[in-house]
Amino acid sequence: IEESREGRFRKYINNQAPVPNTFLFDREDANCALFLAFTQHWQYKHPPGLAFVSDYQGEMYSDL
Repeated sequence: IEESREGRFRKYINNQAPVPNTFLFDREDANCALFLAFTQHWQYKHPPGLAFVSDYQGEMYSDL
């Protein structure tokens, strides 16, 4: 069971289309959506069709 997270939920890319939902967010979130769409495309193209990340989740933890 995952613990509750603070903050609002953001769905950057819809499961029905590879186009990011940039119209739903402010400029910072729209840029994040575009970046995630780019990395998804890049990971599919290089190596050609062997990898495809379709659902980014989680948090990055750092001691910095």
